[in-house]
Amino acid sequence: MNSRHHTLALIALAALTIYVLACRPSFSPDGSKVLFPCLDPETQSASVVLYDRATRKSERIFALPGVGGLKESPVLSAQWTPDGKQAIVIWHDEDRKSFQVAVLPLGSRNPTRFFQVPYAKGKTNSSGDFAWMGLVIPPPIVGRYLFLGGESILRLDLETGETKTEKISQEGIYLTSEGGRIYYFTGDDDEAEIGRLDTEKLARTPLLELKAKDHGEEFSPFLSFTKDASRIAVTRGKEASSQLLIYRGRELEKTIPIGSEKQPITLGNTLWSPDGRMIYAAAVLKPAEPSKDFQFVVCEIPVQGGDIRIIPLFLTEGSKGLDDMAYLFFQIALSPDGKTLAASFPFQEQEKVKAEDRALFLVNLTSRPPKVTRIPIQLAPISKSAVQKK
Repeated sequence: MNSRHHTLALIALAALTIYVLACRPSFSPDGSKVLFPCLDPETQSASVVLYDRATRKSERIFALPGVGGLKESPVLSAQWTPDGKQAIVIWHDEDRKSFQVAVLPLGSRNPTRFFQVPYAKGKTNSSGDFAWMGLVIPPPIVGRYLFLGGESILRLDLETGETKTEKISQEGIYLTSEGGRIYYFTGDDDEAEIGRLDTEKLARTPLLELKAKDHGEEFSPFLSFTKDASRIAVTRGKEASSQLLIYRGRELEKTIPIGSEKQPITLGNTLWSPDGRMIYAAAVLKPAEPSKDFQFVVCEIPVQGGDIRIIPLFLTEGSKGLDDMAYLFFQIALSPDGKTLAASFPFQEQEKVKAEDRALFLVNLTSRPPKVTRIPIQLAPISKSAVQKK
C-alpha cells in the first residue's frame, strides 16, 4: 500500500488498536425511536439497543457474542429500513472474508432473516485490512437495496439476497446517501473524488475533485449534503488545521476554520440542518496537556458566519489508537425534524469514561443553550453461558 494513503492506513490501524462497536445511532423515519450500539461489560457482547423516546424505555434487539475474545474487533452498523418497520444490522465476520447482515422485524410479522455477503476485494489490496471500511459510514439503504463500500461497491437485495458487485481501481470507496440518492468519496490524501452512484448500474459520475495542492492534506471521507444536494460540506485537516469546506457544485463557496493552536479539534461526521443554515459536527478536542482527558463534543457551526457553539458530551482518557482514530467512530445522527441530535460512546475501553457517560446522548437543539440528556444503558442481563467465546 502506498504510504500516501494516510487516512485509509489509519482506518486499517484502528481495527488492531481499539474495539469499535459501531459508528452512528439511527433515528427511525418518524423520529420516535433510536437504534444505538452498546457493549455489555459483563459478557463482552456487542448489542444493538432500541430506545423509545415516548416511553423512555430501552430494549436490546440484537447481541453479537464473544467480542472480548475476537482477535480483531467487529464493527456493528445498525439502521432502519426506509419504511421504519425493520432494523438492519451489518457486521463483518472474524476472518473478514464476508459481511453478515441481519434483517430484524420490529413490530411486524416478517421473519428475522440473515444474509452472508462475500467480501469483494479490490485490485490494490489483498490483506483484508479494509474489510470493514464500508461500515465506518452507515451503508446506504435505498428501496430494497443495501449498498456497501470498501474495496469494491456491493449491492444487496434485502428481499432476495441477490448481490451485484462493481470493482474499483482506487484503494477504497465510501458511500453515503441523501434524499434517496447515493454519493461516494474515493481517493487519497493527494487527490480525492466525490460523485454520485447509479443505484442500478453501480456506475459513478464524478461531481467534484479535491486536490491537496489546493486545500491541504487529509481529506475526511465524511460528506454531508443539503436536502436539495446543491451544497456539499467536506472536512479536512486535524487539530489546529481543521477546516470545513463548503462547495456549491464544483465551486468552493466558503472555508470555515475550526481548529486552532489554542483549541486543537478534529471533526468527525457532519450534518446539515433542514434549512441549510447550520452544520452540526461530531468532534474531538485534544487536550493541551498529555495528562488531560479528550473531550467529545458536538460543534454547531453557522454556515453564514458567527461563533461556533461547542456542546460538551463526555470525557475520556487518551490511549494508543484512540488518539488518532476517535473522530472516525464517534459520530452523530440528526432526527428527521432536525430538532434532536443523538450520539453514543462507541468504544470497548469503557473503563476510561465515567459510568454515567456510558449512555445514549440526546441533544435538544431547540433550547438555548442546547440541552443534553443522558439515557443510561440499563438492559436485562445476558447469561454468560449463552455467550460463546471465540
